[in-house]
Amino acid sequence: MTTRTDPAAPAGPAHPAALRLFDYACALSFGATAALAAWWLVPDGTPGALAMPLGMVVGVVAATPVLFLLNWILGGFEVLMLAMQIGMLAGMAAPMIRGGTPGSVALAGAGVGLVVQLLLHALDRSLHGDVGGRAP
Repeated sequence: MTTRTDPAAPAGPAHPAALRLFDYACALSFGATAALAAWWLVPDGTPGALAMPLGMVVGVVAATPVLFLLNWILGGFEVLMLAMQIGMLAGMAAPMIRGGTPGSVALAGAGVGLVVQLLLHALDRSLHGDVGGRAP
């Protein structure tokens, strides 16, 4: 049995690459879902100052069912932080896309999710180091 004081013992989770892939897949799905919902539900003629806050609310509400589906795999906080931030940003941007197709809106939302996840990953690495690294 290995302990934390053993230099050969892993410092983080057993499969950090799988956790990262799961985070990125969640981010893409949250972004696409939030963007599509906000694009469909916020009327086209709504002024931008009103469409953006409405889109944020719709994006967060739309990301919530996806959050509940993915919640049981890693726990609430792991995906909650992603869902709320990506839902707000993708939902805010999607009503501004005029004349887009559902595919282009979903792709734009997934892009928002990817950027947010990349930024959160960079922040996490700067605060905690590599998750898959070895204990000193």
